[in-house]
Amino acid sequence: DSRPETHMTCDEHVDPVYRAFCASMLPGTSSVEHRRDALEETMRRCHWVAEPQARLRLRASDGPARVIPKTYAVLPNDGSYSTYVCERDGWSIVRAGPVTTNGNYTWREGRFMFTPTLDGKQVDVANITGAFLGSSDDDYRLLGYPPLHQHHFHLVGKGQSVLSHPLPVHGDSFCADLHGGVGCQVRMFPEGYAMRMRTPLNVWNDVNDVRAPNSPPLRHWFTVALRLAPNAGAGLTHSLMHVDLGMPWLLARNERKGYLHSLLVPGDRESFAWSEYMPRELPPGSRLAWSWWHNHVQWQDEAVSIIGMSAAELGLLAPGMPTYHEVREGDGSAILDKVIAAARARGAKMCRFSRARVLADEVNGTSEVGNKMYRLYSDCDPFNATDLVGMHTWVGTFAPASKDVARGVAALHSRPICLIAVPGIVYALGEPPDKHFAPQPPLPYLRRLEVHGMHPPVPTYPWLSASD
Repeated sequence: DSRPETHMTCDEHVDPVYRAFCASMLPGTSSVEHRRDALEETMRRCHWVAEPQARLRLRASDGPARVIPKTYAVLPNDGSYSTYVCERDGWSIVRAGPVTTNGNYTWREGRFMFTPTLDGKQVDVANITGAFLGSSDDDYRLLGYPPLHQHHFHLVGKGQSVLSHPLPVHGDSFCADLHGGVGCQVRMFPEGYAMRMRTPLNVWNDVNDVRAPNSPPLRHWFTVALRLAPNAGAGLTHSLMHVDLGMPWLLARNERKGYLHSLLVPGDRESFAWSEYMPRELPPGSRLAWSWWHNHVQWQDEAVSIIGMSAAELGLLAPGMPTYHEVREGDGSAILDKVIAAARARGAKMCRFSRARVLADEVNGTSEVGNKMYRLYSDCDPFNATDLVGMHTWVGTFAPASKDVARGVAALHSRPICLIAVPGIVYALGEPPDKHFAPQPPLPYLRRLEVHGMHPPVPTYPWLSASD
């Protein structure tokens, strides 16, 4: 039996909480496949009931395009698709659809709201101890990548923005085929831990059919399956929240050519960027439980998020260095090495990404760039609430992985997604007291930028021509 390769095996983790989550989220190939098979069998045995309150909203773009299309065609509900719910074997499940695609990287976007049930009753707070977010076919098989690329699958609670994505799924969330593939998406938390969301829950999913153009029609369903603990939280000891420690929001404020919330880099040569940011406050006693990186690996070479060190402390404000928000051409590897050396000298905690260490499956004849499917990658030093204070710094280097993926402009995200364990079960995401732990107000952050003389409201791209 084998586990997906991260930066170390689960047993090597010193921190007991991180070690327990690593073993629970990545239990080994046979356990992952068993979880997949068990959930598929549960769905086959379900008594599905139409849920008209869910009201699936469906849009389509027939591409091909590898960033979110600026225009979608709204698909009116002519009765050919609907939303169905089922509760069985400890799972509360919803399937919305079906939609049909034929490859060529076509897009389907589904949005709907629903309230999960426990013991036949809708819950006010969903105490989620396990989850699957993704797609399934008419025979209730969970669909991996390929044939479908989950551009993003966001599930949020009442009072949360769909952009907050506390339990997100992306294309690079899947394990390598050798280690269970889509089965890794049946996530199970260790005993006593739950992510608590107030209902109704809101789903936003953009999915691409990455098979070759003119492939046979594939019918698939937006699918959410949740394992719930009792509303009262009996047996729970910790709540889970999420924090992103990567490319900050301001760096991704880009509306050019429809690339909203994406950093633009040269897609055919090397480049470099950095940004300083202030993360959200963590509740006392909280600590990192588990993390994984979300990158557009075809163009992201390396990245690091350094916890508790400012750009000045890392030498990034020295003369001749790229300025904040600037994406500069050229080899940033030497700068990145110096930054990491400075962080190590201070004993700083880091989350690191390296494309050279990411597992990938090659599948010929797809519409994915380079026919390469990059897989799950995790590399974060365990940290706690006292570590996550002050200014942090993200640094990234970019280069196309091969000639096959080279293009004029690439749009991407770069961040480690961190699950945070909070002692007790006193709050649910989206409503008080979660609002007390919201991101820091922008004013102190912007004042910090003024000290450095950093005023650009959006990233600067001196290499980008006006026609791009």
